[in-house]
Amino acid sequence: MSKLKLLASTVAFSATVAVSGLAAASPISQWSFTVNQSFDPSGTVWADDGAPSNSQTYGSGKKLPDSWMNTGRYSWMQWGTPASFFSGQSFLAADTKVHGTVTTGGASVSGANFYHGNYAILAGGLPAPTQMSLLSSIEIAAVGQPGLNFTLNNVFTIDFFETPNEGRLRNCEGYGSGWTGNMFETACPDRLTIDTTPMTFTTDEIDGYVYDFVVSFDLANSDGILGLSLDGDLATIWTSEYMRSNIGTLVTVTAREIVPPPASDVPEPGSIALLGAGLTGLGFGMRRRRK
Repeated sequence: MSKLKLLASTVAFSATVAVSGLAAASPISQWSFTVNQSFDPSGTVWADDGAPSNSQTYGSGKKLPDSWMNTGRYSWMQWGTPASFFSGQSFLAADTKVHGTVTTGGASVSGANFYHGNYAILAGGLPAPTQMSLLSSIEIAAVGQPGLNFTLNNVFTIDFFETPNEGRLRNCEGYGSGWTGNMFETACPDRLTIDTTPMTFTTDEIDGYVYDFVVSFDLANSDGILGLSLDGDLATIWTSEYMRSNIGTLVTVTAREIVPPPASDVPEPGSIALLGAGLTGLGFGMRRRRK
């Protein structure tokens, strides 16, 4: 599978983050972070190359599209058959307004969660997307260091494949390599593929240290995930059919001390004076010989 193309705005999130003119007296021990996320309608590619006619395709709120019992805050996009009492509408959602604190060199902490409502698409439902874009803004601040903060903006491009539900599991895409069926699986899982490159970033030097931030998927905090396979920077997630799946993330940060290179050997002032005197004497000797 070819590597997904990241949008230009991703550059602000990946590689190195500049923090100029700021310094801490000692290595920073804790960081606070705030995550804000939303889906970008302009980054959605639909299977039929047409725009959705449902004005409720994108939204946000305190509940997921298939439940009234959730108490978090979510951003979502949905497609497929309109929701009813007996069936849900397929959707992809992400936590937004997530707050947390992580210790440098300490244990990982929970970040944002992602959700996939994997439901059947019946006649008359909106076609599934083949690609969607998730806008992610992360505000990071050093705890106890006023003014030492920065914001990272990124666009995650997600490649999506709505699998057909007919046929035997062994004929489904990814069977045996990306996921393995069990007695409870009766239909092919859907596939989401995301480039994980922007999930790792490093600060510039801050008072002799650089800080590496890593966001990773948390399989221990997941449900309905049949498999997670990695191919370089690409992560492919397989989700169970006829249910809502979720997968969490973990945030860690470590510090690396920047050791300056050793100073080059410079002659002492006395040695320079002796060298100058020797050259002067050599000059006088050459003049004498010429005479």
